[in-house]
Amino acid sequence: MKKAFTVCALAVILTFAYNSELLAGWLIYHKPEFRGKIIDADTKAPIAGAVVVAIYNSYPIISGPGGGSAKIIKIKEALTDESGVFHIGSYTTLIQPNSVEDTVTFIIFKPGYSSYPNFSTYPFMYIDIYSLFTSELGTKRKIIKNSEEILITNGVVELKRLKTWDERREAQRFLIANQPVKHWPILHKMVEEEHEWIKNNRGWKLEQP
Repeated sequence: MKKAFTVCALAVILTFAYNSELLAGWLIYHKPEFRGKIIDADTKAPIAGAVVVAIYNSYPIISGPGGGSAKIIKIKEALTDESGVFHIGSYTTLIQPNSVEDTVTFIIFKPGYSSYPNFSTYPFMYIDIYSLFTSELGTKRKIIKNSEEILITNGVVELKRLKTWDERREAQRFLIANQPVKHWPILHKMVEEEHEWIKNNRGWKLEQP
């Protein structure tokens, strides 16, 4: 009985896998390298020491009555250098037969600045982050948004300097409790340090120049 069930399950999976839409990203999970530059939204100066986290997800082909949800299979971190540039190498691995590759999600964090995805930072209101970080860094492209032509610089993300205690409190709220610290030690350390700063600086407001 168990053998018959296994054969039947494999047959269903193979049927789905040979569907042209599901064949891509089945068994072999592959994502390209990501490269970008983080800068100050006001001064346009590079932001060094910002952490960029890439979260690699898969999705079940067959799930229960309640439907399936994305599963994290890998997390990578990178810090921006003095030029504000970060690089995350390509990633390839095998995944279980009942999964196909899903999107990569990102977190960008630097204490004192707006963060992603908590705050709307430029240019994510115009373009998705995956496309931004897989295009050649520094090249330009034109996109149409609400009948308006927008010029985008590929790979460049602008973060706003935060001015109040409430803004800094909101910017560091990430859902990271479900993953062990070892999976994102840099982000975890930064968030913990920001928690401590927020606790000790209630009511803080940046003095205007």
